[in-house]
Amino acid sequence: MNPLHMDRQIGTGAQGARTSDTRLYGHWLVIARLLWFAVVGLVIGIVIASIPTYITFLHTLTTNGSMQIQLTPRGVLALHALGLSIDSYAIFNVTINALFVFGFVLVGAVIFWRKADDRLALFTSAALVAFPIGFISTQTTTLPSPWLLLVQVVSFFTGSSLSLFFYLFPNGRFVPPWTRWLMIGWILYEGSERFFPASPFNPLAHVPALNHSLFFVLLASIVAAQIYRYRRVSTPRERQQTRWVVFGCTIGILGLIGSVIFSLLAPFENGTLTFFLFYPTLLLSVLCIPISIGIAILRSRLWDIDIIINRTLVYSLLTLGIVGFYVLVVVSLGTLFQAQGTLVLPLLATGLIAVLFQPLRLRLQRGVNRLMYGERDDPYTLLSRFGQRLETTLAPDAVLPTIVQTVAQALKLPYVALLLKEKDAFTTAASCGVLRGEPLALPLIYQGETIGTLLLAPRTPGEMFALADTRVFGELARQISLATHAVRLTADLQRANAHLVAARARVVTAHEEERRRLRRDLHDGLGPTLAALTLKIGAARTLLPRDQAAADAVLRELGSDIETTVNDIRRLVSNLRPPSLDELGLLGAIREHVLQQTLALGVDQGDELRMTMEAPDALPPLPAAVEVAAFRIVQEALTNVVRHAHAQTCSIRLELDTMLSVEICDTGTGFLAEPHAGVGIRSMNERASELGGTCIVEPIPTGGTCVLARLPIPKE
Repeated sequence: MNPLHMDRQIGTGAQGARTSDTRLYGHWLVIARLLWFAVVGLVIGIVIASIPTYITFLHTLTTNGSMQIQLTPRGVLALHALGLSIDSYAIFNVTINALFVFGFVLVGAVIFWRKADDRLALFTSAALVAFPIGFISTQTTTLPSPWLLLVQVVSFFTGSSLSLFFYLFPNGRFVPPWTRWLMIGWILYEGSERFFPASPFNPLAHVPALNHSLFFVLLASIVAAQIYRYRRVSTPRERQQTRWVVFGCTIGILGLIGSVIFSLLAPFENGTLTFFLFYPTLLLSVLCIPISIGIAILRSRLWDIDIIINRTLVYSLLTLGIVGFYVLVVVSLGTLFQAQGTLVLPLLATGLIAVLFQPLRLRLQRGVNRLMYGERDDPYTLLSRFGQRLETTLAPDAVLPTIVQTVAQALKLPYVALLLKEKDAFTTAASCGVLRGEPLALPLIYQGETIGTLLLAPRTPGEMFALADTRVFGELARQISLATHAVRLTADLQRANAHLVAARARVVTAHEEERRRLRRDLHDGLGPTLAALTLKIGAARTLLPRDQAAADAVLRELGSDIETTVNDIRRLVSNLRPPSLDELGLLGAIREHVLQQTLALGVDQGDELRMTMEAPDALPPLPAAVEVAAFRIVQEALTNVVRHAHAQTCSIRLELDTMLSVEICDTGTGFLAEPHAGVGIRSMNERASELGGTCIVEPIPTGGTCVLARLPIPKE
């Protein structure tokens, strides 16, 4: 398996494979743009028209407390304490609301300007422009009755369009398809809330539990649809867009929840300094929603959302920590030393914060990085854990699984795999997790040789690893290469040991078979022959005084038997070690055997099969076992050529370098690619393997068979 051309399980389903064109053309484009301008004009008109009535509303005092935007008598006193008037308070609120509306309109206008022909972008832009009308409803509801219908229409459009946006985002299609029916539920819900809030035929108005339940069910359907889309359908770019929107919405929702909690835990009067800080902060947090949507549509690839989330978490926690520490120091020490109203405690708290700021920021940064990236920013700890896990791993087979598990857990990666190279292919040796998306492939190199590949899947499908990740991966790959090489050596040693044990078993078996054969030949052949010779000698001695002619016949028969016995003894000795090896050497013994085979074929067959030999002029002294193995392999190969090959030529070639190479090739009929190993082929393989060598028997593409044996020469 080539790691650079693996089939990947990318998180795109059948629906994600289809691309939809969301652009508008012709008269539909003109109508959409006119509707967009109508929405913008209507929103701006409502906001401008509501300013006079809103200012009048703000000048009217109330006794309802801080949950209303109007001032109470105590709020007026607080304003005067700050040196401000009611007019200043009214101008502040109108200005903040206007800037809030302007922020949404600006983002919508930028989207419209950059993607004026995209129906999803136009729709999103119009929804963002209309959104503030519902959020600053305190201002818009001060309009006269004729305007309120327009406000309700815009609010209805805002609620319905935002719901539709989240069902369609980011590719403009309903995913899953059945969510289109839930959109009808949103439209009915928004219509009943905006146009019939107190109608007796509206059950939602009279049963709050039903109203809230329906709202949360519809809201949960949006969340579920986005999760399904993100995990099953979205492309990497669409996932990046979704993360941007989720980030902005999370900040906006946390701002709203935080404002409610803060108002309940620390009530304050409108017109106080707390109000002037609280209200803009709330609106600013909500402004993160249109900004994140605009970035998702226009510039999702320009900035890395993970870095922004990282920094947001760090500085949010840092801010909360500083505020909490400041309050703790001032309140606790003030209570302890009865020193309220002095500048000593605030200055002391500020000094302590200045001293602790940088250490606290670094500690928070490390904690957030560890939460998001694991131990990426602490390579020493990562490598130490890596080494400790390997030290506790006793079984060689468990080393590679331990490696991938440690890397996946330490770096918080969803998938890690280790592939080993075997010849020209890569096979998976160990893996951890489930692969989704395209993994990063790191080559494992040891002394210039690629021994494997490390696959690392990104933490989120489709994202790119940061530079800090790649630096850690590079160092990790070097350490894993060493461990992988050690595992390969161990596996090779185990295989070599298994082969050695098998070879020893074959040697012992061969020796036992040789002893059994010698015993059988001596017991069944030579033994009875010698016994018969003894009897014949006794018979000759008995006949000699009485019948010399009969005794002479017995002696002649006895001589013939002795000659046969001598030949049998020579055959036994030749089977142990051919005498020609001691008399002529390896080259001479092979030449003599070739000559004997040629003579044995006779004149007719000798012309049909021509044998040639190519070898050095002389060979240095070789170990006896090597000489016997080489001679027997040549002998067996020539026997097969004569009996089975039907060849015209047969060549024998010997070479000596660090090993003795013996090659016997013929031009005969050859054999199948995977022949059934007969006794002769097994015998040649066993003789070579006993010495730690190899013997390969393979067909020649042009016809014939080639036997190549390589026998190692032990060093003195």
